[in-house]
Order: sequence, then structure tokens, then C-alpha cells
Amino acid sequence: MISKLIDGRGTMTKGDTISADGHQAVWITDTSADGSTSTILVSVDSGPYVLQEKKGTTTLTLSAFNSPVTITEPPADQVVDAPGAGQLPGI
Repeated sequence: MISKLIDGRGTMTKGDTISADGHQAVWITDTSADGSTSTILVSVDSGPYVLQEKKGTTTLTLSAFNSPVTITEPPADQVVDAPGAGQLPGI
């Protein structure tokens, strides 16, 4: 999963350990040759779990790790066929 969040082609930098949402965590930043950055916040006291990712103007925050999930199948009239959806760029 982390390889999808961080490009891994640039210079990797580990930040200081901080407190984030009750977890001890560390920022890991990947700076590419063109100067763009991808940054993830990884818990160091549990998991490790990716708590947050920042890339450009987008921030993704993750939580509720190991919590049970209930999935309910939607009615047929709310389902579409999307061939190739799993092949979206960058996923």
C-alpha cells in the first residue's frame, strides 16, 4: 500500500516522531527530481498504519483500523457495470 502512496523515486526523508490523534507517528516525505512531494504519516506505536497521506492539494486521512465492517449489497438498480475500473491510472 505504501508504494502506491509514495512514488519512491526521489529522496526519502523521515521526520521527527510526533503525536497525532492519540498515536505516536512519523512523517515520511518523498521528494522527486522535479521538486514535487508525497508525504505519509505512519503510526509507530501500533500497526504500522498509514494515518494520513498528502500529495499536492489532496489529503487522505485514515482511521478505525481493525474495526469490523458490514457490507450490504446494493439493490440491482443502483449497480453499474464498469469494466476496467480496477485499471484506473495511479491505482
